[in-house]
Amino acid sequence: MTKKILTSKIMIFILIVFAIYFPLTINMTKQTDRRTVVVAVGIDKNETDYTVSMQMIVPEASTSFKENLQVYSANGDNILQTIENLSIHIGKIAGLGNLSAIVFGKEMAKQGIVETLDFFVRSKRINDNPTIITTNAKAKTLLEKVALIDNNFA
Repeated sequence: MTKKILTSKIMIFILIVFAIYFPLTINMTKQTDRRTVVVAVGIDKNETDYTVSMQMIVPEASTSFKENLQVYSANGDNILQTIENLSIHIGKIAGLGNLSAIVFGKEMAKQGIVETLDFFVRSKRINDNPTIITTNAKAKTLLEKVALIDNNFA
């Protein structure tokens, strides 16, 4: 008899917990709505600040697989601040876990990339092996051209 009472009390407790938390989980936003996947980062240096451009995958609802690449840019005094400004600008958390390339513009490459590479190497948010690229133009221009080509032929 006491076993039935004990199991019924446990079941009632489970039902109460379920009734309290289930409506909360229905109204929670999906994690994918708050995050974006960054495929490549471009870093340019101006006289006073940095310009960081991120090539991001923007998901599209369709029956076929197609990724839509967009490039967003922001300015800041250092790389971390610029990435945070960019996240605020797009309204999502920039997920650098799938980062496959870091592109340095001409001016940035002239001034040296060691400190910036050190930032990315020490960051726990990115994978261990992105490709390092330097360009004779601005890094943002290269990322925009790659995104345009990729979107046209995908």
